[in-house]
Amino acid sequence: MATDVVLPHTLRVLFKELINDELGYPGEAEGEKFLTVNKISETFDIGLGPLKRLSIEGYIQTIESPNDNGRRIVLMRLADVVPLVDQIKDVTSCVDAARQLHVPPRVMRDLSARGLVVALNTRVCEIAACGEAYSAESVRELRQRIQSRIQPAGGVSFFSLQVAAREFGEIEFPWAAMIAAILADDVEVLSTGNKSSNLKLSFGVREVEKFAVGVRNHMRLEERRVHSWISGATAAAILKIHVTLFYRFVAARPDLFANRRTGSNSYRRDEIVALADRYIFSGEIARRMGIAANGVKLFMRDHGVEPVLALRENTDFIYERAKVQVPQN
Repeated sequence: MATDVVLPHTLRVLFKELINDELGYPGEAEGEKFLTVNKISETFDIGLGPLKRLSIEGYIQTIESPNDNGRRIVLMRLADVVPLVDQIKDVTSCVDAARQLHVPPRVMRDLSARGLVVALNTRVCEIAACGEAYSAESVRELRQRIQSRIQPAGGVSFFSLQVAAREFGEIEFPWAAMIAAILADDVEVLSTGNKSSNLKLSFGVREVEKFAVGVRNHMRLEERRVHSWISGATAAAILKIHVTLFYRFVAARPDLFANRRTGSNSYRRDEIVALADRYIFSGEIARRMGIAANGVKLFMRDHGVEPVLALRENTDFIYERAKVQVPQN
């Protein structure tokens, strides 16, 4: 009836919608029910991506059926979908989970090893997530637990997490250890009011050294390992500068980074350490001397020391460390 050409087009559409909603589509075997991908997604609150990937892998039988316009639409066998619902309804990918927690994707496995999120290791979940899979509910719960322990700055002075991360020097920033320390109330973390998706910008700490001690108490052996090749963020921490400033340094003096390679860990740790021993940036001088960053050049000139390089016009100065006498932390 829904495809009877004698009926007006509006009635054919109406009948077709009623049949789809109530009976689905007939399959090859009597009594089987097939629905459109969109209908299944809406009914079970499942994303289209996981359904399509599972059908490609053969977990869900599909057929094609013509619509009123003569086009063929893909239908999925309802009996194949129902047993999978519980497995894939709570699935989120590694990248999406990391985005919700505002951490790098590589941190998710560390969080799972600590029991802070739940990894889903079945083949169905991996296909649905297009790779490494996690329980979306466990990710949401962890995010809520973290947020419940973040205190408003309330007008007090603080350092951004970006600055505090420099205390960890040559190792990759221990995200999982930091989160464990936050949940254990072993560190105090403040909200900076910055809505950035990067926790290093949206979180702040009042006492950098105390924060570093609290996090180190939760670091595991693998997090203490020093690697020969490091990321730009770790290189910036060793040089005690913001990562943006580090990349300006790389652009200004590529000759100092001639041995870098492609990939996320592009820089040789020993070379960065050597640069840190050789150079000191105006931001570190300002912090150690207790002066404003924009007053560093005049302060150093009064002491007979000129910068060897400015990464931007009249700012972001670099000095020979051997010529700068600053108190040590």
